[in-house]
Amino acid sequence: MDSSVETLESLKFNIERLMGANHVNRAQLSRRAGYKNSNKVTTVLNGSSLPNIDFAVRIAKAFDVDVGELFRKREEVTETEFTIQPVGVVERKASNLVNAIFQSAHKKLVEMGERPTMDMVASWWQESGGRLESCDQLAPHFDLVGVPKAGQRIPSVRQVGHKSLTAQALNSHDASAMTHFMRTLNDADLDDLRKCITTVSYSGAGLITPQTRIVDMPGMDAPVKVSFLRMMLPVTDEDGQPHILNFSTLMSESALSNRSGFLQ
Repeated sequence: MDSSVETLESLKFNIERLMGANHVNRAQLSRRAGYKNSNKVTTVLNGSSLPNIDFAVRIAKAFDVDVGELFRKREEVTETEFTIQPVGVVERKASNLVNAIFQSAHKKLVEMGERPTMDMVASWWQESGGRLESCDQLAPHFDLVGVPKAGQRIPSVRQVGHKSLTAQALNSHDASAMTHFMRTLNDADLDDLRKCITTVSYSGAGLITPQTRIVDMPGMDAPVKVSFLRMMLPVTDEDGQPHILNFSTLMSESALSNRSGFLQ
């Protein structure tokens, strides 16, 4: 399945799921997200193209969740969602209350982590206009790549944040390590990466895509399956030069530790 189609299906599924959990309809959600057009959510849910990142950020804020929650795959939600169903004399309100307490506690645990959330990065991008000189606290957590020129197979790497998932996966924040890793990608994955970078560059809008990688781990008998969300944003440095910001959030993996293949 095309990655953009898969991303749109995940977005639609999670918006419907969150609307049901919060007992709001499409018109109410549109207004809660700050849209004057009460049909905005309906247009997206009935559409066949991905909305811009502003829509995802607005909807996430309306539900008070991280924007990454909107792009979780259906099977991952099914596997990890904590739900209490009313049984016997247990009232539905009591079930909803326990669910709300669990979700709130889970969110606070996530917020306590040192790593910024996708919401934080997206909000910074919106407020700053993507100017890199105003992101000292976030910079260690993301990577910067250039837009591939005609005939250039591997995108140029401008920066690997020393706390980014790329640095953790490659055990290095040297740009040459990331370049070497991209050379190991198969043609389909590399073409997808180039397509995403080019789309973000020319559209001027952010892009969030779910990714899955199967990687071979030294010392392990079987490959490790890793799922993550990749967000790309168009940014400019202090000289006005354009770059693409790459920020990824790990969603799941099939082993307790993994040092390769998260990001690209």
